[in-house]
Amino acid sequence: MSKSEQGGGVFDVIVVGGGVVGSSAAYDAASRALSCLLIEQFPAGHSRGSSHGKSRILRHMYGARDMQYAAMVPAALRLWQQLQRLSGHQLIRQVGGVFISAREEAVTANKQCLEQLGVEHEKLSSSQLSQRFPQFSIADAVQGLFEPSMCLLNADKCVQALQERFVAEGGKLLEMHPVQKLNRIPEGMEVVTASGSFRCRKLILTPGPWINNMLALLGKTRLDITVEPIDIGYYPTSKRGEAERQLVPRVILFADEHNVIPPFEYAGMTRVISVHEPTPHDPHMKGTRTREQGRHSLNPDLRDNPAEMDSWRATLDGEQENISKFIQSSLPGVSPQPAIIEKCMYSVSADAGFVLDRHPQYPEVVVGAGFSGHGFKMAPVVGQILVRLALGEQPGYDISSMNFARLAKAD
Repeated sequence: MSKSEQGGGVFDVIVVGGGVVGSSAAYDAASRALSCLLIEQFPAGHSRGSSHGKSRILRHMYGARDMQYAAMVPAALRLWQQLQRLSGHQLIRQVGGVFISAREEAVTANKQCLEQLGVEHEKLSSSQLSQRFPQFSIADAVQGLFEPSMCLLNADKCVQALQERFVAEGGKLLEMHPVQKLNRIPEGMEVVTASGSFRCRKLILTPGPWINNMLALLGKTRLDITVEPIDIGYYPTSKRGEAERQLVPRVILFADEHNVIPPFEYAGMTRVISVHEPTPHDPHMKGTRTREQGRHSLNPDLRDNPAEMDSWRATLDGEQENISKFIQSSLPGVSPQPAIIEKCMYSVSADAGFVLDRHPQYPEVVVGAGFSGHGFKMAPVVGQILVRLALGEQPGYDISSMNFARLAKAD
């Protein structure tokens, strides 16, 4: 007999959305001996949302003004390491990473952040950068910070490990169960799917790009979050000679407008993506997109529909052109034309900050949303925070800026 059946068919917690954040919350709930149901609308391991793929960057650099976010990273890394030990999967690959910028204030802000966290780092001049990292072409005006602890997370395996541990702790995972209705009941909340209804005392919503679809089931309040499509390109070694192979990136490069991930997902393929949005409150990470460009929020159910993508095509093509120019100027060992392009979606809030809060009209409902392309690495900590909020506990972190009200809009 399951724990929920022992409690009369009412789960302590239901989590809707089985991406990295929802899976983290579900695992935390189950590990606390709470009866928990995790509902995912697609098959486990799907590539329809924002948690798939083989690599996400885990960095401590956030700029001195974003310490609310940076403060979560050390604990998140420890939790990923713990999960790696428990699961037996290799989830983490520590490769080190470099932040470079021609703007002194950007380098200084990230240096201050690392100092506050007590994270090992080294400030490097342009000549030192060129000598240490010949795989990057460094302009004379550029300075850099080397963070040896920067690492890559295997995204697919991270989600898989979280769900496996969740089930091992007694949790129940329901795949391919789209949610149709959310109802308030005396015990708490009822979640209705095509194959049945499930009751819970507390409900955690982490549906990623579908957040406003879920909120619409609770009323007219939605969040100022834009769903944006992302093209993720993988670029082969430019030539096949030994000299060129020596110039393939071996560490992460974190620049003002681009991230470079060394070959990890596909043999010999360097991943290069645009930094699409500034991090919360941090003007030092400029990004390549602005909300003033007038694109509509993508319907996540129509991600592959050409008509739905029309307003985004020029942006995506322009970003690809920009990346190719960046590769030509900065990555001598990499071809500027992608061999593979994969699809992803970001849920970008109006200020690029998270929402970690109770629903204003439904205190039994907790919302985790708006992770804006920088939330994966903190997922284990965010999952803990969401469960604590659901149980009426202190979150353990300063999340005052991550409130629901600041982004709430009425339809």
